[in-house]
Amino acid sequence: MKKKSELRKRIDDPNSSYWLKRADGAFVDYQRMIWGNECAICKSLGRKSDGCDRLEVHHLISRSVRSVRHDPNNGILLGSFHHKFSVACSPHAAPIGFSDWMRLHKPVLYDWVVNNKWKYGKFNYKLAYENLQMLISGGV
Repeated sequence: MKKKSELRKRIDDPNSSYWLKRADGAFVDYQRMIWGNECAICKSLGRKSDGCDRLEVHHLISRSVRSVRHDPNNGILLGSFHHKFSVACSPHAAPIGFSDWMRLHKPVLYDWVVNNKWKYGKFNYKLAYENLQMLISGGV
């Protein structure tokens, strides 16, 4: 019997870093697709001239909560200004302001966060990757 390579071992393990990295990439691709590749707050396209340069995906529930890390509802696309620096509406610099904005402008997503913020369960990065790829390709 031939010994498995390290890569083959990682591919065979659905919770390995191999699948984690792929699921992370698919999560970013999916968030960019559903948010129309623009900042959810100001609709900037991520250009310096818009004042909200570089688009970034923000996990609404910390990505350390593995059971929802790759949930399609757990992300929002923000320009770097609104992601990290706005003192009025940033999940990092002004979490209360951001929470208020979410409650007013994205109530369904806000409710999802409230209902899932303590959801700790088993995770499977390979399955998360496959589910996100299906959503990206237009599958149901």
